[in-house]
Amino acid sequence: NNLQDSEFVSQGWPGSGSPTDPYRIENLQINASETIENGIHIRNTQASFIIQNCSIHSADYFSGIYLFDVVNGTLCNNTLFGSYGENGVKILGSTNISVINNTFRET
Repeated sequence: NNLQDSEFVSQGWPGSGSPTDPYRIENLQINASETIENGIHIRNTQASFIIQNCSIHSADYFSGIYLFDVVNGTLCNNTLFGSYGENGVKILGSTNISVINNTFRET
């Protein structure tokens, strides 16, 4: 997924994007280990969102969750698998991001 604000709605994620009703990306099983992409990629957003209860396998040199230039995001109770320790979550140029109770494992 490569999401911007309008794509939360067009891809059918529940929520309104407000702080009290964030877009919810949840309960996914993603295996990106054999692709050349991030498991979940969100960029250039202002809307509030939460990614929770997901299991994501990332490809070498890619991230399970990649956030770039976003605000108001929460990553909660996800399990991220990768070949390299730094590939679980990558957050660049972003503010007001909470990372809570996630598990990082090597594949």
